[in-house]
Amino acid sequence: MKFSMQKFPVFLALAFLLVVSCNIFNPSGTTTVNTKDADALISYAEKQFQKAAYTDAADYFRKAILADSTKSEAYFGLAKSGLRAAGANPLKLLSLVSSSTSTSGTNSVPFMNEGMEMQNIYYKGMQAVDTSLKPLVNRDTLTELWEYATLVDKHSLLLDSLSDTAKKHSIEAFQTTYKHGTIYTWGASQKPFPLSDRKVKYSRFKVDYSLAEFVVLVLGFLDFNKDGSIDSKDIPIKITRDSNGNINVNVSEIMNQAATDTNVANTLNSSIDKLASGSGDITALISSMAGTLGLADTGSNAISSQTKAAIDSQLVNFGGQAKFYKLGDHKDNDGDGCLDEELFDSTDNDNDGLIDEDLRLVLPTSQPGKDGTDHDGDGTVDGANEYWPDAVQPAKDGNGKRLLPFVADFPSGPNGETNFNSSDLTLKAAVAADTLGTAYPLTKRKQLIGGCWHNYTEATFQAYLIHQRQ
Repeated sequence: MKFSMQKFPVFLALAFLLVVSCNIFNPSGTTTVNTKDADALISYAEKQFQKAAYTDAADYFRKAILADSTKSEAYFGLAKSGLRAAGANPLKLLSLVSSSTSTSGTNSVPFMNEGMEMQNIYYKGMQAVDTSLKPLVNRDTLTELWEYATLVDKHSLLLDSLSDTAKKHSIEAFQTTYKHGTIYTWGASQKPFPLSDRKVKYSRFKVDYSLAEFVVLVLGFLDFNKDGSIDSKDIPIKITRDSNGNINVNVSEIMNQAATDTNVANTLNSSIDKLASGSGDITALISSMAGTLGLADTGSNAISSQTKAAIDSQLVNFGGQAKFYKLGDHKDNDGDGCLDEELFDSTDNDNDGLIDEDLRLVLPTSQPGKDGTDHDGDGTVDGANEYWPDAVQPAKDGNGKRLLPFVADFPSGPNGETNFNSSDLTLKAAVAADTLGTAYPLTKRKQLIGGCWHNYTEATFQAYLIHQRQ
């Protein structure tokens, strides 16, 4: 999916409320079930689901898939059963995430303030939905292309007449990949199409599936060791939002281990990248989500324009700002031209309103911050103004902030600001994302951001861009 973190809450809950609460099946059958009869297995599984025997229902839906892997109802039923078997309740989910639309106060990121037990219920529940529906997504998509390709074979003019260019290219790619003469095969296993009976189509549960993936991504961020559970074995991570809606990631526990184990930092950075990339997909769903889910325009399930705006705003900002907290990668993650500029000291060292963002992997030592990097972009590695020398206390500005020496050396901003380093985090996220330097050339970065950009020439700026893309 293309996971900025400001995103989803109310819709998330409502999506799964629809998936779980709607009785789309008609239970029937007896307790004696032929394990080779997929329809009978599905029918019995539905009956178990209606009796709230979710684990038994899941077992029989799996048996139905083994009997006939084209049965779309079995995958869909397995997703519903797994969600319920984990103890996840759509109504409770709604209450958990609805508060995240608040723009006042801190800690408004969904699930972050819940206990591990509650986090695991929804983490495991959404994992069940994700893993159950993933193969159906693949099968349904390919089967739809197969249906189109079959029509193309019978009516050769159809492909050229398609106005949907993207679909046309998809069909052409499908024909190249899966067609051998007149025989369509399913990968190396040579299973013939159709791969799904299409009774439950991907278009029907697309939003639900996307949101399930996103919840797994968000809660998976807390599952640091990636063992499928959020527990004491994981290094604690805390994500909060301040009164201005800005994202903050507390990596204090991670820093203590990352300084001696680079794999810890790599795991964190990888998780942040996934989180940031996944959020964009959810943003794209906001405008059409209510219609897709069939929610009423009024009543308790109504989604107000104010709520939509609040969620959309969170989604837009979260992904870019989450990247600010990548650790020790020797890159400029927050768009101010400085590379790993902050020291691990719970202080805003670069005077941009954030604390311990874009950290370098150096714990306090006799020379705090010395790590072989040209942090301020002035061409000197470990320049004397990039760390605190022996027995030298850091400079403080008029508000008592402890600043690194190179911050005090920043030239004035375009309007005479002292130590100018923009605190516009949305702007800085956009600048950090512009790794080609086309949207924000160096002159514009100096004017809008300030910070270390004042130290760059056009030649060093181009070298910086290459480094950022690597």
